[in-house]
Amino acid sequence: MWAIYYKDPVTVDGLTVATRFRGFLYADGQMGEFKNEAWASEISFREPFDTAALIAPVDARVQLPPTRP
Repeated sequence: MWAIYYKDPVTVDGLTVATRFRGFLYADGQMGEFKNEAWASEISFREPFDTAALIAPVDARVQLPPTRP
């Protein structure tokens, strides 16, 4: 399993997205070894975006990754 940390957000056409991604192994509830890193640039959207699509349902379950020591 992977844990991905999103960093360096930018807002494009009203939608905030990350421009840097760092991937780590994740097992048994613990953050593991760093595996990869990626960047995004030249971000654009071609159709209008409905921000209501980002609202979590009332019964949504969210599990945050553990903090690193």
